[in-house]
Amino acid sequence: MKSFLASKMPYILSLGPFILMLFFSGCMPHGKQAPPVHFYRLFYDAPKPAGIKTAAVIRIKPVKVMAPYDSKKIVYLHENGLEQGFYRYHRWAAFPNDMIFNLISRDIRRSGISASVITNTSALLPTHILEIVVNRFYEKDGKTSWKAIVSLTARLIKEDSDGPARLLFEKTYSSARTLEHKNPKGLARALSLALSDISGRMIHDIGFEIKS
Repeated sequence: MKSFLASKMPYILSLGPFILMLFFSGCMPHGKQAPPVHFYRLFYDAPKPAGIKTAAVIRIKPVKVMAPYDSKKIVYLHENGLEQGFYRYHRWAAFPNDMIFNLISRDIRRSGISASVITNTSALLPTHILEIVVNRFYEKDGKTSWKAIVSLTARLIKEDSDGPARLLFEKTYSSARTLEHKNPKGLARALSLALSDISGRMIHDIGFEIKS
Protein backbone atom coordinates (compact mmCIF):
# COMPACT_ATOMS: atom_id res chain seq x y z
CA MET A 1 0.00 0.00 0.00
CA LYS A 2 2.89 2.36 0.79
CA SER A 3 4.28 2.04 -2.73
CA PHE A 4 0.81 2.64 -4.15
CA LEU A 5 0.33 5.85 -2.16
CA ALA A 6 3.83 6.93 -3.13
CA SER A 7 2.89 6.79 -6.80
CA LYS A 8 0.09 9.30 -6.13
CA MET A 9 2.13 11.56 -3.88
CA PRO A 10 3.13 14.09 -6.60
CA TYR A 11 -0.54 15.01 -7.07
CA ILE A 12 -1.23 15.17 -3.35
CA LEU A 13 1.80 17.39 -2.82
CA SER A 14 0.87 19.61 -5.74
CA LEU A 15 -2.31 20.56 -3.91
CA GLY A 16 -0.27 21.95 -1.04
CA PRO A 17 0.50 21.05 2.58
CA PHE A 18 -3.05 21.79 3.64
CA ILE A 19 -4.49 19.20 1.27
CA LEU A 20 -1.80 16.75 2.32
CA MET A 21 -3.05 17.09 5.88
CA LEU A 22 -6.62 16.61 4.64
CA PHE A 23 -5.67 13.44 2.77
CA PHE A 24 -4.31 11.72 5.86
CA SER A 25 -6.70 13.13 8.46
CA GLY A 26 -9.89 12.94 6.41
CA CYS A 27 -11.20 16.18 7.87
CA MET A 28 -11.42 19.81 6.75
CA PRO A 29 -10.85 22.59 9.35
CA HIS A 30 -13.73 25.01 9.78
CA GLY A 31 -13.68 27.92 7.33
CA LYS A 32 -11.45 26.23 4.78
CA GLN A 33 -12.64 25.38 1.27
CA ALA A 34 -11.81 22.20 -0.59
CA PRO A 35 -9.81 22.62 -3.83
CA PRO A 36 -11.81 22.71 -7.07
CA VAL A 37 -12.69 19.48 -8.84
CA HIS A 38 -11.32 19.07 -12.37
CA PHE A 39 -13.41 17.28 -15.00
CA TYR A 40 -12.28 15.23 -18.00
CA ARG A 41 -13.89 13.57 -21.02
CA LEU A 42 -12.96 11.06 -23.68
CA PHE A 43 -12.23 12.45 -27.11
CA TYR A 44 -10.54 11.42 -30.35
CA ASP A 45 -11.01 12.26 -34.01
CA ALA A 46 -13.71 10.37 -35.89
CA PRO A 47 -12.34 7.59 -38.10
CA LYS A 48 -12.25 7.70 -41.86
CA PRO A 49 -14.90 5.71 -43.82
CA ALA A 50 -14.22 1.99 -43.54
CA GLY A 51 -14.70 1.29 -47.24
CA ILE A 52 -17.48 -1.22 -46.53
CA LYS A 53 -21.05 -0.23 -47.37
CA THR A 54 -24.16 -2.22 -46.54
CA ALA A 55 -27.92 -1.64 -46.36
CA ALA A 56 -27.97 -2.60 -42.68
CA VAL A 57 -29.80 -0.57 -40.04
CA ILE A 58 -27.90 -0.94 -36.77
CA ARG A 59 -29.47 -0.19 -33.44
CA ILE A 60 -26.90 0.47 -30.71
CA LYS A 61 -28.24 -0.35 -27.28
CA PRO A 62 -27.17 1.72 -24.24
CA VAL A 63 -23.67 0.76 -23.16
CA LYS A 64 -23.31 -1.11 -19.87
CA VAL A 65 -20.25 -0.57 -17.67
CA MET A 66 -19.22 -3.04 -14.99
CA ALA A 67 -18.52 -1.90 -11.44
CA PRO A 68 -16.49 -0.15 -10.13
CA TYR A 69 -16.06 1.79 -13.39
CA ASP A 70 -19.76 2.71 -13.70
CA SER A 71 -19.47 6.13 -12.06
CA LYS A 72 -17.89 9.52 -12.63
CA LYS A 73 -15.06 8.58 -10.29
CA ILE A 74 -11.73 7.99 -12.04
CA VAL A 75 -10.35 4.59 -11.01
CA TYR A 76 -6.69 3.68 -10.63
CA LEU A 77 -5.28 0.29 -9.70
CA HIS A 78 -1.88 -0.89 -8.60
CA GLU A 79 -0.20 -3.39 -10.92
CA ASN A 80 -0.72 -6.14 -8.33
CA GLY A 81 -4.46 -5.90 -9.03
CA LEU A 82 -5.38 -5.74 -5.34
CA GLU A 83 -5.04 -2.06 -4.42
CA GLN A 84 -7.62 0.29 -5.88
CA GLY A 85 -8.31 3.98 -5.46
CA PHE A 86 -10.26 6.92 -6.83
CA TYR A 87 -8.98 10.39 -7.67
CA ARG A 88 -10.52 12.77 -5.16
CA TYR A 89 -10.38 16.07 -7.07
CA HIS A 90 -10.48 14.71 -10.62
CA ARG A 91 -13.64 13.20 -12.13
CA TRP A 92 -15.24 12.30 -15.43
CA ALA A 93 -17.48 15.01 -16.87
CA ALA A 94 -20.08 12.35 -17.79
CA PHE A 95 -20.64 8.71 -16.94
CA PRO A 96 -18.32 6.39 -18.89
CA ASN A 97 -21.25 4.53 -20.47
CA ASP A 98 -22.56 7.77 -22.02
CA MET A 99 -19.14 8.89 -23.29
CA ILE A 100 -18.38 5.50 -24.84
CA PHE A 101 -21.88 5.19 -26.34
CA ASN A 102 -21.66 8.61 -28.00
CA LEU A 103 -18.19 8.02 -29.45
CA ILE A 104 -18.86 4.53 -30.80
CA SER A 105 -22.21 5.63 -32.28
CA ARG A 106 -20.42 8.51 -34.03
CA ASP A 107 -17.70 6.18 -35.29
CA ILE A 108 -20.15 3.68 -36.78
CA ARG A 109 -22.08 6.47 -38.51
CA ARG A 110 -18.87 7.94 -39.91
CA SER A 111 -17.58 4.55 -41.04
CA GLY A 112 -20.39 4.07 -43.56
CA ILE A 113 -20.77 0.35 -42.82
CA SER A 114 -24.55 0.75 -42.46
CA ALA A 115 -27.33 2.70 -44.11
CA SER A 116 -28.49 4.05 -40.75
CA VAL A 117 -27.60 3.96 -37.05
CA ILE A 118 -30.37 4.08 -34.44
CA THR A 119 -29.51 5.40 -30.99
CA ASN A 120 -32.99 6.36 -29.75
CA THR A 121 -36.65 6.00 -30.67
CA SER A 122 -37.09 5.59 -34.41
CA ALA A 123 -39.69 4.46 -36.93
CA LEU A 124 -36.97 2.47 -38.68
CA LEU A 125 -36.80 -1.25 -38.00
CA PRO A 126 -33.25 -2.39 -37.23
CA THR A 127 -31.70 -5.25 -39.13
CA HIS A 128 -28.96 -5.62 -36.51
CA ILE A 129 -28.55 -4.93 -32.79
CA LEU A 130 -25.21 -4.03 -31.20
CA GLU A 131 -24.75 -4.62 -27.47
CA ILE A 132 -21.64 -3.40 -25.63
CA VAL A 133 -20.48 -4.20 -22.10
CA VAL A 134 -17.38 -2.43 -20.75
CA ASN A 135 -15.43 -4.81 -18.54
CA ARG A 136 -12.41 -2.65 -17.66
CA PHE A 137 -11.82 1.08 -17.75
CA TYR A 138 -9.05 2.31 -15.48
CA GLU A 139 -5.51 3.52 -14.90
CA LYS A 140 -2.96 0.82 -14.09
CA ASP A 141 -0.01 2.10 -12.08
CA GLY A 142 3.26 0.24 -12.41
CA LYS A 143 6.70 0.95 -11.02
CA THR A 144 8.07 2.39 -14.26
CA SER A 145 4.96 3.34 -16.26
CA TRP A 146 1.23 3.95 -15.99
CA LYS A 147 -1.20 2.53 -18.53
CA ALA A 148 -4.78 3.18 -19.59
CA ILE A 149 -6.73 -0.08 -19.75
CA VAL A 150 -9.95 -0.54 -21.73
CA SER A 151 -11.74 -3.80 -22.41
CA LEU A 152 -15.24 -4.34 -23.75
CA THR A 153 -17.38 -7.14 -25.10
CA ALA A 154 -19.48 -6.55 -28.23
CA ARG A 155 -22.40 -8.68 -29.37
CA LEU A 156 -23.84 -8.31 -32.87
CA ILE A 157 -27.35 -9.72 -33.25
CA LYS A 158 -29.25 -10.22 -36.52
CA GLU A 159 -32.94 -9.35 -36.34
CA ASP A 160 -35.31 -11.53 -38.41
CA SER A 161 -38.97 -10.64 -38.95
CA ASP A 162 -39.69 -14.26 -39.86
CA GLY A 163 -38.01 -15.89 -36.89
CA PRO A 164 -35.95 -15.45 -33.72
CA ALA A 165 -32.99 -13.10 -33.53
CA ARG A 166 -29.60 -14.71 -34.20
CA LEU A 167 -26.25 -13.98 -32.57
CA LEU A 168 -23.68 -13.28 -35.29
CA PHE A 169 -20.68 -12.84 -33.03
CA GLU A 170 -19.54 -12.05 -29.52
CA LYS A 171 -16.02 -10.68 -29.17
CA THR A 172 -13.97 -9.05 -26.44
CA TYR A 173 -11.69 -6.19 -27.48
CA SER A 174 -8.89 -4.91 -25.24
CA SER A 175 -6.34 -2.13 -25.53
CA ALA A 176 -3.65 -0.68 -23.26
CA ARG A 177 -1.92 2.66 -23.81
CA THR A 178 1.01 4.07 -21.85
CA LEU A 179 0.37 7.49 -20.35
CA GLU A 180 2.67 10.15 -21.77
CA HIS A 181 2.07 12.20 -18.62
CA LYS A 182 1.32 10.59 -15.25
CA ASN A 183 -1.74 12.63 -14.37
CA PRO A 184 -5.52 12.49 -14.95
CA LYS A 185 -5.28 14.52 -18.17
CA GLY A 186 -2.72 12.05 -19.49
CA LEU A 187 -5.06 9.23 -18.50
CA ALA A 188 -8.02 10.78 -20.35
CA ARG A 189 -5.88 11.06 -23.47
CA ALA A 190 -4.57 7.50 -23.23
CA LEU A 191 -8.03 6.04 -22.56
CA SER A 192 -9.34 7.94 -25.58
CA LEU A 193 -6.65 6.43 -27.80
CA ALA A 194 -7.33 2.96 -26.41
CA LEU A 195 -11.05 3.31 -27.14
CA SER A 196 -10.29 4.61 -30.64
CA ASP A 197 -8.20 1.50 -31.31
CA ILE A 198 -11.00 -0.79 -30.09
CA SER A 199 -13.67 1.09 -32.02
CA GLY A 200 -11.75 0.75 -35.28
CA ARG A 201 -11.26 -3.00 -34.88
CA MET A 202 -14.86 -3.56 -33.84
CA ILE A 203 -16.26 -1.58 -36.79
CA HIS A 204 -14.13 -3.60 -39.21
CA ASP A 205 -15.48 -6.85 -37.75
CA ILE A 206 -19.08 -5.63 -37.79
CA GLY A 207 -18.84 -4.51 -41.41
CA PHE A 208 -17.24 -7.77 -42.49
CA GLU A 209 -19.86 -9.83 -40.64
CA ILE A 210 -22.80 -7.92 -42.09
CA LYS A 211 -21.45 -8.05 -45.63
CA SER A 212 -20.59 -11.75 -45.57
